[in-house]
Amino acid sequence: MAKYKFTYKAPRFAKISKFVKQLSLLCDVDCKIEITKGLIFESGTVVCEGTDDNVIKFKDEMDMAMSEYNA
Repeated sequence: MAKYKFTYKAPRFAKISKFVKQLSLLCDVDCKIEITKGLIFESGTVVCEGTDDNVIKFKDEMDMAMSEYNA
């Protein structure tokens, strides 16, 4: 079993929490998300657990999505 933790801060229109939930289902990883919503921004803490291969797949997909979003 592996665990992957990260925090984020993004505009609310980015809908990061929904993306994380969908990606966790696709990668078969159990994710818990704590979200703090502001007027314009939201910040969150994500903790994902699963098999080593699934967590690595989730991390790679998340990193790729974030790099495309920030480009």
